[in-house]
Amino acid sequence: MGTSISSEADEQTELQRSIQRIKLQQAATPKLPLVKVHELLRGNYATYAVLYNDRKSCNCMPQLLGAAYILGATSDQLVDLYEVVSKDLEIWKEDSPSEVTQDDWRSFYGDREYQRGYKDFFDEELVTETNYDWKKVSFRYLLLDDAKLLNGLIGALGQPMMHMAYAFELDSPEIALEALTLVASTYPSYSHYIDTYVKNYPNLLSSGNLRYLENDALVILNNMRDSKEIESLGSLEGNDLDFDRLFDQYSETILKYFYKLNTSDPQKILEDLFHLSSVLLMSSFKNSSKFDLSLLYTLTFAHACHVLSMNFTSTNKVSLASSLWLFMVLSYLSAKMPKILTVPEELTSESSDNATWNEVTRFALASPQRYNVPYLTALRAFKSLSSVRQENDEFYLKGADIFTRKAGTFTIYGKSQ
Repeated sequence: MGTSISSEADEQTELQRSIQRIKLQQAATPKLPLVKVHELLRGNYATYAVLYNDRKSCNCMPQLLGAAYILGATSDQLVDLYEVVSKDLEIWKEDSPSEVTQDDWRSFYGDREYQRGYKDFFDEELVTETNYDWKKVSFRYLLLDDAKLLNGLIGALGQPMMHMAYAFELDSPEIALEALTLVASTYPSYSHYIDTYVKNYPNLLSSGNLRYLENDALVILNNMRDSKEIESLGSLEGNDLDFDRLFDQYSETILKYFYKLNTSDPQKILEDLFHLSSVLLMSSFKNSSKFDLSLLYTLTFAHACHVLSMNFTSTNKVSLASSLWLFMVLSYLSAKMPKILTVPEELTSESSDNATWNEVTRFALASPQRYNVPYLTALRAFKSLSSVRQENDEFYLKGADIFTRKAGTFTIYGKSQ
């Protein structure tokens, strides 16, 4: 009897030891980057608010982790990024004035105080209405009411658009729900211009109007720069970009140039704008030896439009093309309309010899700048857009090489910060 009891105790002890050994082995085994990035995304989603710093700033952790992962970061590098950048974020608070429901969810567009209410609302929709199908809930809300929220992705300097793109690239419900929360709570007043453009699209491109439109966006931007219509850009100052302020001061001129582009072939226009976004960023560097933040956001916004254009219908590409074009006009104005250089060799003359994508990405992931979200997301955009037109691949590689080595402080409204 005593022997039996002793034997059972020994077996139990050995079982516990085996379980402990297994746990230790699991803890010692590094998780695959794919597993780790989703673990961190879930942690960010559950812990940190979408908006922080008095709701002025967006939590861009998903974009940082997504870009780093796709660029080849290891699990340890992903954890390092998360631990460092999360120090500046704010833990979720129950701060919505009221609950957001099916009866009133449209009523709080653009009200950042409702970020938690929108998060809870879209959480509930994912579970009860779509059976955890994040793409279904995303398409549903983005395309309701003549795609009002799709057109609103331009708000908050395009952060909702960039979030949604990484949701598709990483197949992440957490990022998708954050994107929906962002677009609803930061919905911009000027997105109705995109609504109107898309609604009137057939009439705008009628045979009678086409002759007044320009096919080349570069020509339009150069005309903006050469005109005397905007002579008070020196009054735009501050540490934060603000497209609403631009519309308050220059709405008539902005819309004039916005409506000037011929978008009858939205796919071609998108591809043209993708490339122009990289040219603008590199031009800002050649003009001042610094990269302009608003033009950097144009590049990352272009990458986001590229990703979404592959997941939405051709009809929705009109929304994406007009959103990217309006974003570009606003960014170019914010950058105080620098001279646009178009000769690839001139733009990339400072590239190192024989640069490769592997070398560029390795350098970036080890750079002190890696904790700066625009740094890695811009590199990701360069690499992604290089695949759109193969003949431009060398330009994107050289541009990315210069950017990763030279990017430090960025300019805002044409001035170093």
